[in-house]
Amino acid sequence: MDLRKTMEGFCKTYVYIVILFLVGANGRALNEVEQRKVDRFVLDSMNCGRIPAINLGLVRDGQIALTKGYGTADARDRIRTTDSTVFCLASLTEAFTALTLGKLLSRNDSYSWDTPVKEFLGEDFRLGNKYITNHVTLRDLVSHRTGLAGGDGIILTKGMGQSELKNRLFFMESHTGFRAKQTESKILFTLVQAALEAIGGKPWDLLVKEHLLNPIGMTLTKFLHEAEPSYRKFAVPMIKVNGNLTHVPWDAVNSINLAGSAGSLCSTAYDMSKWIDFLLKDGKNLRGHTVVRKDILAELFEPVTILDKSNDVRSDDFNQPGTTVSYSENRAGLGWTLGSYRGYKTVSKRGSWLGYESQLTMIPSRRVGVFTSFTGQTGNKADAIKSLISVYALDILLDGEPWVDVPRVCSTVDEMVNAMPKPRSSYRRTYLRTDISPHRPLQSYAGSYGNGLYGRLEISVSNDTRNALNLDYGEQGMYRLFPTQKLDEFYLDAKTGPLWFTTRADEYIRWGPILVSFNSTKQEREAERAQRKENEPQAEDGGSEEESEESEDNEDDEEDEDRISGIAIPSFDRTLTPIFRRDFVLKQAFKDVQESHYEECSGASAVTIPFLVLALTACLNFISHRL
Repeated sequence: MDLRKTMEGFCKTYVYIVILFLVGANGRALNEVEQRKVDRFVLDSMNCGRIPAINLGLVRDGQIALTKGYGTADARDRIRTTDSTVFCLASLTEAFTALTLGKLLSRNDSYSWDTPVKEFLGEDFRLGNKYITNHVTLRDLVSHRTGLAGGDGIILTKGMGQSELKNRLFFMESHTGFRAKQTESKILFTLVQAALEAIGGKPWDLLVKEHLLNPIGMTLTKFLHEAEPSYRKFAVPMIKVNGNLTHVPWDAVNSINLAGSAGSLCSTAYDMSKWIDFLLKDGKNLRGHTVVRKDILAELFEPVTILDKSNDVRSDDFNQPGTTVSYSENRAGLGWTLGSYRGYKTVSKRGSWLGYESQLTMIPSRRVGVFTSFTGQTGNKADAIKSLISVYALDILLDGEPWVDVPRVCSTVDEMVNAMPKPRSSYRRTYLRTDISPHRPLQSYAGSYGNGLYGRLEISVSNDTRNALNLDYGEQGMYRLFPTQKLDEFYLDAKTGPLWFTTRADEYIRWGPILVSFNSTKQEREAERAQRKENEPQAEDGGSEEESEESEDNEDDEEDEDRISGIAIPSFDRTLTPIFRRDFVLKQAFKDVQESHYEECSGASAVTIPFLVLALTACLNFISHRL
């Protein structure tokens, strides 16, 4: 009896697959002409960007139209790229995390996307602003609309573990207003991961497997912490150094595991085509079984906030010459980016992480979708190539004529790059000088420096390199500092190790020299005096000037020495410059943040518009009563 049922199930599945294949062959898969066009466009794009390996997956009318690999996944072992070659997805991971969370929330009557996060994480959960602490929700975190920023360098350097990071999130600073617009933060996504695990009762990756990957049939999809460095199905991550393709160390790539739910998933063109098909079929897998309800998916595709993309050509449609179609990305959903192409609503997501680039774009109303991933190109040029491949493939799937033809691929890529932000200088690594003598004894810079969010770093005098300091932060952050001709300014140069390429890769250094600056007590005193003079009213009888001069004389008497007090490292963060101080004390830092930011009224600037007037009125009433 059991054997008969097993055979019946097998036969039904087999017949269903055959039907899918026949239907797909009848107009769903790319025809020969379409595939030749796509092949030529992809190959020309690879040539323009000197890209060694690309994966491509196309879905049309609810069927997989094409899955294919191009180029060489591993040049050392001469392994060709196929549709089963694994590429890391970076931020595309967020969509899987968000949908798993949405599915679990739908089964729980006590929680929703708008439940305050502290209900999941407990009363010990604190951010630096009391209002945000009490009101931030899962919807805010997944759409990146908290306004908080900072901490990029913690991930790359493996600066600390998740438990310590959770406590140090208290020191994250506001970059924009709360719920004003999207401000991406991977380290804040660790709170999404913690909430998911609190609801599901298991590690987040097991929940994603159980609720999505396994039922969809994404058997080739892996998490980075599962993959061995020698895993032969992976495309080797590559980056350009002095124009030459160079391998990115696996230890560097694996650092994203600190915020794994925001970036540690890796997949193939074949599996990602299943994912697109599942999304376009409103949550049904290839066998027609419902994995996720349609309404749960729909909520992820609804706009939550606007994007902060003032320097992106897609924020206000393409604006370079020769573009004849509309294409924009200007709103954020839950784990997704929303926009339009040729007047159709698009749902998309892009990812970028240390040698891996990826993009998924869908037009749900036309039931078409494109996934592409590659290695070897980064930055603005990678963004341009990902976008062009996606829209070219969409045009093919829409049975239309692509607006960009193959002979114009390279020129169109260049036009798009020229419309993006330009480097500040023509700096190249050869400009790094190691023969400049320091302005102070190197020992005067040595010591331990602290920062509320980042923790501690150590500065020491190098024993093996003349006129150099060592900067050590976290497990992987090992750098040398070479003095420039400016007082207390140093070049930052990564040592041999997992992050050696971070100060050498073409994309990183094209923006100018990577510098750090030390602050001194003298500079701080001068800044304080200038601030006082600016704030003090001019006295008619000159009395205040005499008092000011007397005050400065007293300060001069106290100034026995000019000491190094801190160090600023802009390259550690995309939005804010972390400043590490010698006199940093964690307990005092907590107190300072509480006094300056942890009052309810101080959250008024972060409140959404409907509550802004009420909060402002309350503060004014409070002040008037005090007066």
